Amino acid sequence: AYGIIAGTVLVLGLSLMPFLTKFIKDYQGIDYFYLIYLLFLANMVIDYLFSYKRTIAQAAQEGFRLVPFTTAFEAVLCLVQMGIVVLWHENPLCFLTYLAAQTLFILLQNIVINAYLDKKYPILKDSSPVKPLEEEEKKSIWINVKAEPNWGDFWKTVYPAVVPAYHM
Repeated sequence: AYGIIAGTVLVLGLSLMPFLTKFIKDYQGIDYFYLIYLLFLANMVIDYLFSYKRTIAQAAQEGFRLVPFTTAFEAVLCLVQMGIVVLWHENPLCFLTYLAAQTLFILLQNIVINAYLDKKYPILKDSSPVKPLEEEEKKSIWINVKAEPNWGDFWKTVYPAVVPAYHM
């Protein structure tokens, strides 16, 4: 699903390119206008392509394990971008290089995090078809997550993350 979303964002983003000048009036003053747009689009598409594995870590309540990776990459990116600005601030390609570094680091960060998640959750690499749940498992899930419908709104207002449940 995330690949489809990434593809859709890419196609829609590319199809908007001819109309960008209609949305931004003073685009003539922006050097490399279309290339800047493409770099931002690439950042978004890269994130969609790699984000599905991060959701597994979040669902397992282990998103905190990804924090050292993201912190390290963002710190190094910040230093690299500061270096680019300090060394090339007069170069017309400075901003383009700044954005290209961001795109590169987003890609590298996602590759490293996905490699980590592949090791942590080997099932992510398993391409065998998903087996349906057995009846006993279905009953157990049903009992543990069902709630009386008229209490659902109450629990959502009390705390939005609560999934109301009761046992019969």
